[in-house]
Amino acid sequence: MYQLLIVEDEQSIGDGLAYLFPWKELRFEVAGVFDSGIQALAFAQAHPVDAVLTDIMMPQMNGIDLAHELRRLYPEVEIVFLTGYRDFSFAHEAIQLHVSNYLLKPVKYEELVSTFVEIRDRLDSV
Repeated sequence: MYQLLIVEDEQSIGDGLAYLFPWKELRFEVAGVFDSGIQALAFAQAHPVDAVLTDIMMPQMNGIDLAHELRRLYPEVEIVFLTGYRDFSFAHEAIQLHVSNYLLKPVKYEELVSTFVEIRDRLDSV
């Protein structure tokens, strides 16, 4: 099982993603659900993770800053942004960070599945 962090400051969205999505069928285990990048980064530094699904706009440390830190510390971690912001500057930053995908809320079930199937296949090939 691959270890996944979910970082979302809206608790209902974070819990929904963690508990209502069939992660185990995709061979992912939700290692933690956090409402800030600071908490997620601290967890990632203490526990190895394979993938991070994160919102962008969050208090304390936003998803862009989290992705920068993860890239610096763990360049192999797969990062997916899930956001309600269609701002080009965020998308551009995501490209610069080589994130796996930039998904817009509300995300389609099939789009989330296909993103994590692709991530799983990349992780399997390593």
